[in-house]
Amino acid sequence: MRTIIEIVTDDNISGISEIPGNIKIDAYLEKSRELVVGEDPFQMNRIKQQLFDQFGQDEADKRGDNPWDSRTLVHVFSAIEVACLDIQGKICGRPVVDLLGGRCQDSVPFDAYLFYKKKGAGGRVKFDGGQVVVPREPGLGIELNHNEVERLYKQYKACGLTRRDDTAEMKKLEPTWEYKPVRW
Repeated sequence: MRTIIEIVTDDNISGISEIPGNIKIDAYLEKSRELVVGEDPFQMNRIKQQLFDQFGQDEADKRGDNPWDSRTLVHVFSAIEVACLDIQGKICGRPVVDLLGGRCQDSVPFDAYLFYKKKGAGGRVKFDGGQVVVPREPGLGIELNHNEVERLYKQYKACGLTRRDDTAEMKKLEPTWEYKPVRW
């Protein structure tokens, strides 16, 4: 399951983000709403501290052995942070990459998620020669299509899936594939 959040400022500027979702993450996000509403999207340290004060800090040893971080608060803050960065870029009229130190290249290599993105759910991702083109538009360079997200959510609910199974999906593509966690 993926969770999409949208934060809208008092000036009606929308910031969006997408994270891996589950019941616990969604519950934390719902509880985080009161901490975020009315906050300045440029004050990320303040928002992060409010989240830590509310929920405590996830321990480093709870990261897990998966290729992704298993700590709930990491996902919650990531969702809020990316949506705020999207807002900041739109306010400043700059792409998010400029807020993070500037463009190093015009495109980046792209492998894939094991699930696929539905066209129109979050806008158009531009590809060039198998690489994702770094957006030049303000913010993340995409706008949320609420109708398409609602349609996809209904489709997801109707399909009966309750848990993501990356191993099964990978084995469909490569029958001999095995998950092997790598740590540096």
